[in-house]
Amino acid sequence: MNSNMERQAAKSFVCSPFEKGIERDSFSSVAGLILLIVVNILTSPIAVVLNVFVMAAVKTKRRLRQQKSNTLVATLAFTDFLTGLIIQPIFIVVSITALLGKDSWSCSLQSFTRPAVSCVLSASLYHVVLLSGERLMAVKYPFKHTNLITSSRLLTASFMAWLSSVVIHFCIFPFYRIAFLAVSSSLITLSITFIIFCHVTVFREVRRHQRQIAAHQVTQEAREQFARAKKAFNLTFTILCVLLLCYIPIFFYRILSSKYASQISGETKFLVSQSTFSMVLLNSLINPVIYAVRIRQIRVACMEYACRTVTPQ
Repeated sequence: MNSNMERQAAKSFVCSPFEKGIERDSFSSVAGLILLIVVNILTSPIAVVLNVFVMAAVKTKRRLRQQKSNTLVATLAFTDFLTGLIIQPIFIVVSITALLGKDSWSCSLQSFTRPAVSCVLSASLYHVVLLSGERLMAVKYPFKHTNLITSSRLLTASFMAWLSSVVIHFCIFPFYRIAFLAVSSSLITLSITFIIFCHVTVFREVRRHQRQIAAHQVTQEAREQFARAKKAFNLTFTILCVLLLCYIPIFFYRILSSKYASQISGETKFLVSQSTFSMVLLNSLINPVIYAVRIRQIRVACMEYACRTVTPQ
């Protein structure tokens, strides 16, 4: 019975969209796949450069390091950097081999690189969890946040997030597929639940603080501290919204494809899966743009790095 369960679990990791390939005589199929390849070829180096700028800005700018949440912004930028450096090129190679008619090669590549792809994307989710938790502490427990949250502890938390993702995908996935599915699904569910809880709680605290400020019940120092916390929360909330917009299509695709598997052609499965996954990858480009728009110091630092006129602040 256990062997049957293992075989069924293994089937869930087979790259089924490649089994029937794509209709290479179909103009829409070929054009759609070429468009996805071109988009990722163009966006991959831009994502790498922008995320390097963000990490360098937080590293070299003293004013940015003073805001503790920026440490987690830099660690999230690192995961987006890896997405642009590793995951997008893998996506491009897999798509090109499928376009050239090497369906078996595409399937083999996808199966071989699946743990690395899933590991980086899971690490991104875990870092959003850390950002959400840090914002909850800053807004709801400002005094505890000042004493407990340090840059070294945030870096340690980031390391633990990466370690958890690596262990799950490279130690559990290759040997215990059923356990991997259970652990991975549980962590994703818990992560999303925690993120929602944090943002709902912080939103309520923000409203409460705003009412206190309107009634002149807080000091000027508390107002300034709240203004900084609210600004950082707005950044985290924007990142979360964009993350959801990028991930929702692939989430619904997987539900619909599993429910109506027999009614969807292999060509449609392949193109839709590649399109939705490409939207997930584009999140690595959108995030540094959000940082630059929402944080003036990062925007200025990125311009300095681009123009090679860097000055430490």
